[in-house]
Amino acid sequence: MDKLPLEIIEAILSFLIGCGRLSQYATISRAWQKAVERSAFRSLHINSTDLDQFVGITAKRRTLLRHLTFTIKITLDIGRIRPRNQRLDRLSDAVTRSVRRLLQVLADEFDGQHGLTLTLGRIVFPSDAHHHNRSDDKHQRIELIDHGRQFPIVRGVSHLTLIVDADGRRVVLSAVVDLVKRLPNLESILIWGEDADLIDLRDKAAALYQNDRQGLSDALSDANFLTNSPCPPHVSLWLGRPDPMVLGMFPRFVFPDCVGPLGYDPLSAAVRNWSYGLEKIDIKGVFDSSLFWPAKQEPSNTSLSPSWPRLKQFYVNLALPTPSGGWYFDHTPNTRRRDAPCEETLQPLVASWARALESMPVLAQARLAFEVETLLNMADVASETSVEDWSLRYQAPGVSFDPLNRPWEIGLDTSDLHSARLFLKNCGN
Repeated sequence: MDKLPLEIIEAILSFLIGCGRLSQYATISRAWQKAVERSAFRSLHINSTDLDQFVGITAKRRTLLRHLTFTIKITLDIGRIRPRNQRLDRLSDAVTRSVRRLLQVLADEFDGQHGLTLTLGRIVFPSDAHHHNRSDDKHQRIELIDHGRQFPIVRGVSHLTLIVDADGRRVVLSAVVDLVKRLPNLESILIWGEDADLIDLRDKAAALYQNDRQGLSDALSDANFLTNSPCPPHVSLWLGRPDPMVLGMFPRFVFPDCVGPLGYDPLSAAVRNWSYGLEKIDIKGVFDSSLFWPAKQEPSNTSLSPSWPRLKQFYVNLALPTPSGGWYFDHTPNTRRRDAPCEETLQPLVASWARALESMPVLAQARLAFEVETLLNMADVASETSVEDWSLRYQAPGVSFDPLNRPWEIGLDTSDLHSARLFLKNCGN
């Protein structure tokens, strides 16, 4: 059994997951013990109360770790904190201390290592405190005290995912900027800010959402990743997008105005400025055309000349509402479906997108897409609808296609690869 290559043993173990504890197979031989340990310690999920046990893992086993998911466990009884206006401050202190301790452990124990993927941001509460959390300011955002300036520098983290939870209190979006400054060797970041409650944003919740977007915009502008701060070359920013079918159930829904008198969305402009130095960016959420090209209203002294010298992959999947409370798609007459392109908002958006692509000299692939509820084109289910992509896709000359990830290219002649290609899906005329 020891003569089997380690890779073969690990492949066998992958089929045994779920068939009892893997540790029982560690007694077969030394090779199997090594394979079991590599599998068991490659990915760990811990919470803030587990850090002492995490530190107790032997140094040899720590070198096996590639993925660490960290959950912030709040032990405070939020409902008992008096006065009530101190609850958020106490939460911010608890979250900040948990993150600081984690980063200190990583700085001490993983010094000299690299390649770790760190996922954090999810916050859990005791059952008694969670009741208060849900009933009182459940949309509240938690900031890192002093923007994390007291955090240690951690060089072993190569990939960061910040979870902005859709249920209950969550960290502010700008926390990712605070963390990036303490993780100088990052290769990629993912801000996963899906928000299940976007459709319910009203009054105070809408104001908190607007402030959170503005906070991320300000943090990106202040960080100035192009000149002052290191930034990973690959960025994914996935923010909330109301489901098109749910929007059909709430015809009076109006997205909270995130533009105001400025005439453009500050977050869209800040993300555009951020993208100038990137190699890949993947964006989902509510944005306007200033994501692609400066708006006329933007201050000239803060808008860099648009240029993406390194950008190779540019993926954008937008929500149907605009940041100003308008729509990119109108209702098809006599239906609840929003699948009719709105010329007033969509045309300027596409024009800005096309203009930006001309300033991306090494661009290989780009996509501008929406999810829309469309009527199925089948006689036997004529009344059924489905959520489909409405998209424009660009492919540069000489870039080969992948049938698994880009099935719209199947059937193209090989000679077509020598030309730039533009694919339109569900765009009609």
